[in-house]
Amino acid sequence: DLAGARWDKKEKLWRDGRNVIADIPLEEKLTDFQKTQRMVAKSGQAYIDRAAIKAHLAQLVSPIYGLDFETVAPAIPPYNGLRPYQNLPFQASVHMLPGPAGPLQHFEFLDDGRQDPRPKMIDFLCSTIGKTGSVVAYAKGFEGGVLEKLVHVAGARGPDLLAMAARLWDVAEPFKKAWYAHPGFQGRWSIKAVLPTLVPSMKYEGMEIAEGTAAMRAYERLMQPDVPDEERTKIMADLKAYCGTDTLG
Repeated sequence: DLAGARWDKKEKLWRDGRNVIADIPLEEKLTDFQKTQRMVAKSGQAYIDRAAIKAHLAQLVSPIYGLDFETVAPAIPPYNGLRPYQNLPFQASVHMLPGPAGPLQHFEFLDDGRQDPRPKMIDFLCSTIGKTGSVVAYAKGFEGGVLEKLVHVAGARGPDLLAMAARLWDVAEPFKKAWYAHPGFQGRWSIKAVLPTLVPSMKYEGMEIAEGTAAMRAYERLMQPDVPDEERTKIMADLKAYCGTDTLG
């Protein structure tokens, strides 16, 4: 019923000739998030709730670890301990900032597709991410879910992975809650919309792998035993460039 009501409102606005967010009249009943999006669309200027963002940033504890996973979800489990369509992490990127003065360091793990990547993934995480400091992710629910699933095959290192999950800090929060809204986001808060808008020099356009689905397809190709070495090297380089852009961003 709620979804139907939302569609009815959209259809009425469309029939009234309100085809873009800026056309929505002031008397239209909207949520606070929607009101912010309308204000930004009308003004063409960014809206920034500095107090809310400052309070969110104050939760960060050094050292800071930026974490991003890439996963694949095969219908037929390729290894023991997986169910159909379960996310299997095959790649991780970590950018580590020890303190405000830096220096920024980058670490990465990418499996070659020939075996279950989870044991080596766990080794990488436990040797790279320390026991203190914030673990930063964009939409942390995904990274948290991956860490919690890895616990089932981590043995004695399971508590370390759970501790990482408990220290996750979500960089997407200000955009998801419209504490920072920009007309360039076009009402979205995906990193694919936010990053190129705020940091124009960092764009996904033109990259061989530019989004998660393409990364999954690339790894599925790596899992095939007959992939030529030259192609395997190219795929792995493209995957590293994509995942590293996410954590650097």
